Amino acid sequence: MKILYSIIYLTIGVVTVYFLSHIVKEKSKKSFFLKIQLGLFLCADSLYLISYFLQDGFLLSQIHCVLLIFEVWISFQVLCFGLEYAKTTDGIKRAVRALVSVMACLDSAMIIFHMVKGNLFHFVELEWLDSILIRVEPDSWYLIHLFLVLGIYLWNILLQFGRGFRVPKLFRGKFISLGTVLFLGLFACAVIRTAVDFEIFPAILYIAFVECTYFTIYYYVPRHRKIFMNNYVIDRTTTPILLFDTEDRLQVLNKSAVELLGVRPYMKLKEFAADSNLKYILTDQRRKEGKTKEFTMTTKIGDLSFLIHGQELYDERKRYIGMLLLYSDITNQEKLKDEATFHATRDNLTGMWNRDYFFENVEKTIQDNPDVDFVMIASDIHRFMMFNEILGKKTGDDLLVTIANGYEERCRENWVIGRISGDRFAMIMPKKDFDEVRFMDFTQWVFERRGYSLKVHVYVGVYEITDRSLSAQEMYDRTYMAIESIKGNMQQSVAYYDDSLRKQRLHETITVDEMEKAIREHEFIVYLQPQVDSRTHKVVGSEALVRWMNKDKGMVAPVEFIPIFESNGMISRLDYYVWEEVCKILKRWKDEGHLDRTVSVNISAKDFYLTDLYANIVGLVEKYDINPRNMKLEITESAFALNADQQAELVRKFRNYGFIVEIDDFGSGYSSLNNLKDIEVDVLKLDMKFFQKCYDQKRYDQKRSQKIIESMVSLAYNLNMLVIAEGVETEEQVTMLRQMGCDIIQGFFFARPMPVDDFEKYVEEYPCEDFSEIYRRMKQEREIHRKGRIEN
Repeated sequence: MKILYSIIYLTIGVVTVYFLSHIVKEKSKKSFFLKIQLGLFLCADSLYLISYFLQDGFLLSQIHCVLLIFEVWISFQVLCFGLEYAKTTDGIKRAVRALVSVMACLDSAMIIFHMVKGNLFHFVELEWLDSILIRVEPDSWYLIHLFLVLGIYLWNILLQFGRGFRVPKLFRGKFISLGTVLFLGLFACAVIRTAVDFEIFPAILYIAFVECTYFTIYYYVPRHRKIFMNNYVIDRTTTPILLFDTEDRLQVLNKSAVELLGVRPYMKLKEFAADSNLKYILTDQRRKEGKTKEFTMTTKIGDLSFLIHGQELYDERKRYIGMLLLYSDITNQEKLKDEATFHATRDNLTGMWNRDYFFENVEKTIQDNPDVDFVMIASDIHRFMMFNEILGKKTGDDLLVTIANGYEERCRENWVIGRISGDRFAMIMPKKDFDEVRFMDFTQWVFERRGYSLKVHVYVGVYEITDRSLSAQEMYDRTYMAIESIKGNMQQSVAYYDDSLRKQRLHETITVDEMEKAIREHEFIVYLQPQVDSRTHKVVGSEALVRWMNKDKGMVAPVEFIPIFESNGMISRLDYYVWEEVCKILKRWKDEGHLDRTVSVNISAKDFYLTDLYANIVGLVEKYDINPRNMKLEITESAFALNADQQAELVRKFRNYGFIVEIDDFGSGYSSLNNLKDIEVDVLKLDMKFFQKCYDQKRYDQKRSQKIIESMVSLAYNLNMLVIAEGVETEEQVTMLRQMGCDIIQGFFFARPMPVDDFEKYVEEYPCEDFSEIYRRMKQEREIHRKGRIEN
């Protein structure tokens, strides 16, 4: 009988070593407790096996006590494993381990005390099936040990059941089944112990049963579950998966592969590849050369696009085990890629080539056709923003699409057409295909076809490509130079580029580049033109004009740089420079005691929008400590064309501060009378163009023009405003203006614009009168005259 039990315990020991050989490779908290548990059990099993060959009763008693100590600590490690398996919270795990470890220590101390004293419990021999077994004669101390061990096992069982009822149904079985198995094993052990009444054998069997159970759920079950879940996922994934074995037979396939590819189990790889592009990849030659170890390719199946990833699989010894094919659906990615390509190369509204891709295609087309003469054509719709404003953006977009469609319909070989931006289109075509008349007839047909209520004028620029070394951008710039040369001219639609346009643009660019340096080095010089009382011929003021004395070019006429600065907005920078120079002059005159001298400075329309006008001018006056009435503000009438209410409020602030405000070039705008109604100013300055026309007998009736001027002077008189006439060149004009009641005259008849030094000499030779005084006197005279007229 002893031999039988020895074999049982030897077998249990071997199995435990086998378990440990697997668990030792794992690294987790569960494996840590399981390794200790198995190690303790292996020691206990070995010790009990040794005890079968001992005859000394006292030594057997001591071994039995050691086995009881092993029992309690194994049960403790079983509980620790159960806590990790049930995923108990860290706080509870620490508390339970601390409590049970203290109880296990006390139990072990009790057993050790018995081993020394031998008076807590004793053992008797029991004859069973011709064998002598050791039985414990239980007393209260032994029962404490027994209840502690059973309690620990029961606690673990209840822990598994509790966890099982708290988790989703899918995972409930792994906890309920473990608790049930442990409970049944514990129950069987208790029956054997009660019926036979011996201790060690059933305890060892139960512990061995627990170890087998734990090893199964920890090592084998997860792996089988993993295999099951892998198969479950593979079968339900939407990515077709195919795995061919070493004989190139299809062994693994999922539902998606069957539905999409129509494959069947054990299908040969060559048979499968024969109906697809894989037949060019998986050839015998390529496989021998090792070119199919890993590859990717794209393919179309119906309306869908797939990325095929192929890979040869090898084991740890580098032995071939099969070929894996994965089909990834990239239909959406391909659509997004197509959309991205479209947006990168096409205009969203018209579908034509966009700016960058148009230029790229132009250069490629010219390069690919060296023997073909090309022309580049650009178009621009006059005041397209106004078209959008009046008819709506939707109608504007419709116009652009109509033009684009018309161009595309007429497109021929070697034509490249694109939308550059907004309402600007461009194209290149062979020179032989371009006919100006037919091209303009087409544009006119587009607008007539749509029946727009507004007349649309299109400007067209043409550049014959003679210099192929230019970039497409530079070619387009030349066509647009041609357009800009006729912009505003409603009688002309087509302009051709020539070198004079480039030279003009170059001149403008150089002029702009030189401006900052000119301001910094004070190349801009203030000239003053005297203003004279029409009755007394005394000097009552002056107007500040600017001249450019370039160090290299000499005197640059205002007509050469003022229009350029006005077009690009730099006029505001120049105006501020002139204002400050005038303030310096007035400051010097003030210090010299010339308090009667005044200067008018010009304020352009763009100064209202590009600068903080009020803050700038008032800041200069305060900086140089001059009287604001000595610096008159001459505002161009066109400045009131937009936001008249806002400009009127600004004029009101200037007048309240003490400035005298003049309207310059009155009569040149389209809303002169409306401006006088809404905006209160002090001086009306008549446009010199009236005087040029007044005595041009070939084109205008002299008396009609005189009546117009007389009515304007009378209007200013009735509005209690002074009148300045500029551009007066003859004595006859002076006489006429004095008779009409014009207050002040400015022009070549009295003096041309002159440097400040010359002006100072001029006012010393001629009588001078304070403008503020004449302004006050004239106001009083008109008020008296008005009152007298009312009384009469």
